Amino acid sequence: GIGCINIGTNSDRANLFTLSANHFRRSVHMSAATTAVCNYGVNDINAGASLATVQANLLIIWNMATNRGLRTFQTTITPHTTSTDFWTTTANQTIVSSGGDTIRVALNTWLRAGAPIVSGAAVAVGTTGAILAGQMGHPLDGVYDVALLAESSLNSGLWNAAILNRTITDGTTTAGGYNVTGPDLAATSPADLGRLITVAGAGTAGALFAATIIAVTSGTSVGPAASTPTAVTGTAVTNLYDAWTLDGLHPLTYG
Repeated sequence: GIGCINIGTNSDRANLFTLSANHFRRSVHMSAATTAVCNYGVNDINAGASLATVQANLLIIWNMATNRGLRTFQTTITPHTTSTDFWTTTANQTIVSSGGDTIRVALNTWLRAGAPIVSGAAVAVGTTGAILAGQMGHPLDGVYDVALLAESSLNSGLWNAAILNRTITDGTTTAGGYNVTGPDLAATSPADLGRLITVAGAGTAGALFAATIIAVTSGTSVGPAASTPTAVTGTAVTNLYDAWTLDGLHPLTYG
């Protein structure tokens, strides 16, 4: 029941948003809000920005929101990995960049410590006399530690393993189709929307197929968000998961 406005854009970065040409139209919407939640960071790190650069640009954005009278929060930065099993396990994930993840962990550590600053600039955790988020003179009111929930363990750099909802043993697909059918799917309900569905053999060249469920199309059929490249009939093992991500970077509905 809380209205919100998303003024982020695809592939946006903190350093880009700080440029007047890139924010002067979007920032107008801040006047309609009472609270700002900043999620910038991961794209900056992936683009090679240093810790100090990301910190400096986040401080500019936080001050921009605070100066407009908004309560301002920052999220910690979630992982970026590849996976050989569509992120259903942690064992089959690989961190995209060990150097980048070092910066991500350092940024998250700084944020969890209250993003300490002195004279408006970021300083190391534990610096004497530093001002922390929520204190007078700091542009940040607090931190939403989303990475703590998303990671398999603190600073592991890996997404949580998916939680298996159920296994179905009679999945059927058509090549290029947008439905997975089978009598056992009769138990599917709107609660499954947003879950990950995998179908053995229905992917490209008979590989595992995976997509999110975007429709419950009948009593025995669901609609994934992508077409199935290969037709399988009758006995294909189908799994429904509560998965955190399907690309290693963006969270799914569950995440």
